[in-house]
Amino acid sequence: MPPTILFALQAPTLLNNFAQIPEVWDVRYVKTHDVDFAEEALLEVPEWDGTVPALFVGCGPHHEAWAAQHLPDVPSFTMIHTSDPEDMGGRQFGKHIIGMQRKGLDLASWRWKPKSTHFLSIAYEPKPVWSWSPDEPWSMMSRPQHRRPGTQARMKFLKDNLPYLSLYGQDQPDGFLTGAARAEVLANSSCYVSMVGPEAGVGLMEHEAMAAGIPVVARSWGDIESNMPDYPGLADTDEKLLALAIRCSWDRSFAEYVAEAGLRYIELYRTRESLVDSATTLLAFAAARRREMLGILFSPEKGAGGRLP
Repeated sequence: MPPTILFALQAPTLLNNFAQIPEVWDVRYVKTHDVDFAEEALLEVPEWDGTVPALFVGCGPHHEAWAAQHLPDVPSFTMIHTSDPEDMGGRQFGKHIIGMQRKGLDLASWRWKPKSTHFLSIAYEPKPVWSWSPDEPWSMMSRPQHRRPGTQARMKFLKDNLPYLSLYGQDQPDGFLTGAARAEVLANSSCYVSMVGPEAGVGLMEHEAMAAGIPVVARSWGDIESNMPDYPGLADTDEKLLALAIRCSWDRSFAEYVAEAGLRYIELYRTRESLVDSATTLLAFAAARRREMLGILFSPEKGAGGRLP
């Protein structure tokens, strides 16, 4: 049986993505706090059944405290969601850090100096379903009232200057996008307009749109700028982002050019093999940490497997 890995996060779609490799690990979730998995209905993984996990992954001090109380002999890791660890509360926590982008891990190593850092990939299979439709740009951003001021200002600027922009998500005027309506938007639009800024994390919706063959226009997010610096959908200002969205709305050939670049990005950098490799490496490190935590070392007095005082 594959080892259990236990997560306490706020992103159900992220956990669903990690669960794509059941032959490597058995992904479970646990709610330790009211803010955990605010969109629990979207989860496609089972709840924790009490099985001792191989590792625990949280994203804040309250998760570390819960793990210390309930899973004292289980290696605990902290996941950073954003490019800037300061966004995680401006305080040091997490002696062992997991990130989905190199940029965030580099900053964490520099500012926090953790004992270890680990890259954990996400994986998407390119399945182009998109067909260009003029004047149909869209975006998705749940709980906008909880977003940083810069993101809220960007949303207002784009909506004011691109009135035909559809904006989906929880607490958004166009509602949460699910089922047939979601499939329709994925298949017919001008482009996906990212609301996140350069400080943002990996960009789950951006990746999903790219994998569906939709042209994504955005400020730099995640590792895309370093992995693919010539990606034609990137803008260094909100004004240029607006211009890209407008161009995709009337210039079909340009929109298709951006879409093809996005598919290449997914094919090169977000493969299932990358997720398997990164997960396997993380599990091996966690196993070594647990042996160290339990004191299962070689002792001349006790022999191999002896427990040191």
